[in-house]
Amino acid sequence: MHKVTFFPLGNADCCRIDLHDGRKILFDYANTRNPDDEDDRRCDLSTILMEDLESADKSDFDVTAFTHLDDDHVCGAPDFFYLEHAEKYRVNGRPKIGELWVPTAALVEEGLEGDARIIRSEARYRFKAKRGIRVFSRPDRLKEWMAQENLDFEAHKHLITDAGQLVPGWSKDTDGVEFFVHSPFAERTDAGDVIDRNDCSLVMQAWFRIDGREVRLMLSSDTTHDLWDAIIRMTRFHKNEDRLAWDIFKLPHHCSYLCS
Repeated sequence: MHKVTFFPLGNADCCRIDLHDGRKILFDYANTRNPDDEDDRRCDLSTILMEDLESADKSDFDVTAFTHLDDDHVCGAPDFFYLEHAEKYRVNGRPKIGELWVPTAALVEEGLEGDARIIRSEARYRFKAKRGIRVFSRPDRLKEWMAQENLDFEAHKHLITDAGQLVPGWSKDTDGVEFFVHSPFAERTDAGDVIDRNDCSLVMQAWFRIDGREVRLMLSSDTTHDLWDAIIRMTRFHKNEDRLAWDIFKLPHHCSYLCS
């Protein structure tokens, strides 16, 4: 049986998907609890996740997705994960990331600091190495940055998935789940201009199937109401209305006014 776990982190996010075959998928990681405050009711995320891995006799997460690089989605991640891009983060005993999922902004965004900057370095390292990463965006979004980095687009395009597509390598029939990408995306106006929406968060519909039963989970990150309007409009235009259906909905932007 599949299992989805949301963690009490206050105004921060982390969601773990446990598949029936033992694979584990983590969406975001923000360990925001203050260990010096005994009244802090937020969970000790690192301890909970490590205990779960140990009980499952696993040492890594098959997929770890960072929906975007705000602190409330990456806080503490460099102190928890085994990261490949620098020796100081290759710490034995830390969980490894089988495949890293990020929006394009996690590669190209400038001016980042702290934990966000470190996750960006990991994403860039994996992308340049052409392994262990999937980037979500229109391919054109990356081309300028790749040109600056002297990277060949054709050699990397298999790592890029656009909105309106299924994540390669996942199937309801063989894996018990598939992931449909809603965002980041670009939208064409009536005048023919393209509005780039790729600075927004990674949004997906996970569609589970097991023992003849189907359940749909909407992973909405911090998407605001105007972007949800655009997602709905685009999805209906492409006659993919079943991709807007959900049984479980992770509310966006911590239920703030920005999503209503």
